Order: sequence, then C-alpha cells, then structure tokens
Amino acid sequence: MKQVETEFFDEKTRKELSKKVNFLLRFVVRTIAFELVDDTKDPPKLLLQAHIDDIVFGLELKKWVMVAMFSIGQMAVEDYICPKLVSDESEIMYLLETKGFRPETSRSSLSRSSLLVSMKNVDPFLVSDKNPFFKVSYRIEDRDSPTYRKVDQEIDVRAQSLIFYLRPETIYGIIDIL
Repeated sequence: MKQVETEFFDEKTRKELSKKVNFLLRFVVRTIAFELVDDTKDPPKLLLQAHIDDIVFGLELKKWVMVAMFSIGQMAVEDYICPKLVSDESEIMYLLETKGFRPETSRSSLSRSSLLVSMKNVDPFLVSDKNPFFKVSYRIEDRDSPTYRKVDQEIDVRAQSLIFYLRPETIYGIIDIL
C-alpha cells in the first residue's frame, strides 16, 4: 500500500493529504467548582471556593499524524476564611491562583443564574487555550509523512507558574475547623 501511495501521489497531493483531518474529537469542560463550607453554623459559612476552568481533551487523526492533547486553562482557590484586608468587600482574596489568572473569565465567581445566561451564546469549542496553565500533547508521526522530522513520537509538556498566598489568618481558620 505504501509503495502505491508513493507512486501515485505527487508531493503537492501528499502535503494536502497531510493537512486533512480524518477524525477530530474534542471534549471540553468549561468549569469544575468545589466549595468548602462550615456547616456547623446556621446558615453554613463559605470558607474556600476552588475552580478549574477550560479543561480540554482532544484527539486529532490525520493520514500520517495522530495528536492527543490535554490542557487546563486556569485555576484558583478563593479565600473566604481570612477577613478582608482591604475596605473593598467585592475584591476576592485568593489562596492559590495560576499565573495570568483572569477572574473576569472565571465561571465560579458568577452566580448560577448569571452563569447560565452568560453561557447561552458561547461556543463550547472556542475555549481560551491560547496560553493555558497546563498543557500536555502527544504526537505520533508516520515515517512516510511529507512533514516527517525524523521524530516518530513527541511528548510536549508545558506548565506555567502556580502562585500560593499563605496568610496566618487563613491557616488559623483552617486549623480551627479541623
């Protein structure tokens, strides 16, 4: 079969075939949110709220190339234990956040009703993966590919900074709960 491809496909056709996607799978989770609540109080008091945004798993198959990819856009843990150190009560304090964290795109800080309204006109495949916090891609390329670079398999792992904020008030508050 490979000999037939070499004989009948000129270089231009081979390059066009290398760009054609035969199978594309993309699984997107917009946000996963977790809340730590002190339920000994009435009403329960929110202590920590964590969220991971724009989780993507993708699989792309072309004639000579297969690429599998996983990425996490951003994540943060909001601190509600520590008393506000600033006069502005609307400002969120963080226990942890990714470098370049964009709170305006975070889905957990929105109320559930405003989240549903804001997500109506959003294409789930247009995820902000320009500069994700964490990304792993695995690429396998056939030796017969016109774009073959003498590498059969390639694993690319990229991670950005994760910033922790440790305030004594927060640590004491967590110890009190435990």
